[in-house]
This record gives sequence, C-alpha cells and structure tokens, in this order.
Amino acid sequence: MSDFLYHLSSASKASSNFVIHPPPSGLSYMPFQEAAIEYALTSNNSCIYFGDEPGLGKTIQVLGYMNATCPSRTLIVAPASLLYNWQAECEKWLTYQSSIEVFSRSLQFRQKDFRIGLVSYSLLSNFDFM
Repeated sequence: MSDFLYHLSSASKASSNFVIHPPPSGLSYMPFQEAAIEYALTSNNSCIYFGDEPGLGKTIQVLGYMNATCPSRTLIVAPASLLYNWQAECEKWLTYQSSIEVFSRSLQFRQKDFRIGLVSYSLLSNFDFM
C-alpha cells in the first residue's frame, strides 16, 4: 500500500479529544467524525475533501464544521436525489438558525439570496456564473 493511501486509511480511523462546537442536544458525533471536523478546522488547506466510505457520516462532518464556523453563506452541491436528505440533515444537525433553500430552477437560483443553498450538479452545471 502506498504511503499516501496508508495515511488516508489510518486518518479515517482517527479519533479526537479536540473540543469542537457541540452537536444539537440529543445527538453526538462519532470519534472519527470529530477527528474529521478537527482536521477541517485546523488544516491550512483551502479545500477539504471528506472521503469516508458511504454511510459513515460525511454529511454530519460537513454540518459539524458549519456548526463550528457558522459561515455566512454556504452552497451545497449534491445529486438531485439527495437534496431533500441534505435539507433534513441540516434541519436536524445545525445548531444555529438558518434558512435552507432547495433550488429546483436556474432562475430561482439566480435571483435568490440565501444563507444555505442546496443545488443539484445538473442545475449548477447549467448556471452561468459570469
């Protein structure tokens, strides 16, 4: 196994005692999710990629990072079939009040001011940012 793959493999099994913004009452992060959030918060990288296996809570890691940083604006790009799942997870896991907009039309996306926006890959690829 290459050193790079070994590092990724061992990092995905990490745990952490780093104090992060707590999850909503009644919910908790898994130790490896805490480690991923810690990494995102302390990394000097401008781009973070959560690459855990399906079903291990990458969505929760992103929302944990958002809980810790309270960004003023977030755009989440996902497959169309997962947009409403993302909306439900945002409503469940975010610890701060925020409106969550699911965009279904390009015109709606262009004209909307949002705090958290959810958009499909296909809609985003049709959008002209210039």
